Amino acid sequence: MPLLSYELELLSLARIPLSECWRVCSLNKRFLDLFKKGELFKIRRELKVIELSVFMLAMGEMNWWVFDRQFTSHRRLPIVPADWSFIFGDKESLCTGTQLIVSGNEIEVPAIWRYKLATNRWYNGPSMIDPRCLFASATCGDFAFVAGGIGIGSQKGVLNSAEKYHPESKSWVPLPRMKERRKLCSRIYMDSKFCVLGGQNENRDALKCRKYFMRIKTFG
Repeated sequence: MPLLSYELELLSLARIPLSECWRVCSLNKRFLDLFKKGELFKIRRELKVIELSVFMLAMGEMNWWVFDRQFTSHRRLPIVPADWSFIFGDKESLCTGTQLIVSGNEIEVPAIWRYKLATNRWYNGPSMIDPRCLFASATCGDFAFVAGGIGIGSQKGVLNSAEKYHPESKSWVPLPRMKERRKLCSRIYMDSKFCVLGGQNENRDALKCRKYFMRIKTFG
């Protein structure tokens, strides 16, 4: 039987379910290197291969779990190498591409820990420009968006700032501010718009929906 070409080999590997990738990569060091470097994920994006995963942390547990969409397979993630305050305290999470971002508080400072599916490891940071809790967050492809919330760094009180996370540069960039400060708000990303829904202002007054329009970059 003739050997597969390198290109055909990559195309075949890119279509393997993520839950099975580690088994295949354990057979060949070159496959493992491609997986850890993120090359297979790049090919999956080019082929528009979409595979949803569910990340879950049960109350009282230290390990996150990742499940496939049908909950037919699962894998336990490594314990976050953070202090006890972060591990057992309140946390907020969002996904961006193949990364899980968890925001919380360590003993002395706000902290973000980032899990990378390709390497099966946790990384510290990067911190948001305005560290916050009780914020709205949404994801579109490889990008994540946050808005509002309560500042837990130098910016205290209810926030009207918004940020966008770039996984390639591992950085947060500021977005135009909302017209009103808000916390406890919901969110959705739809039709190229990051929508921030409801919430309360600094006086605990209920607020109406606001939308972040990606094309004109302004909150309305």
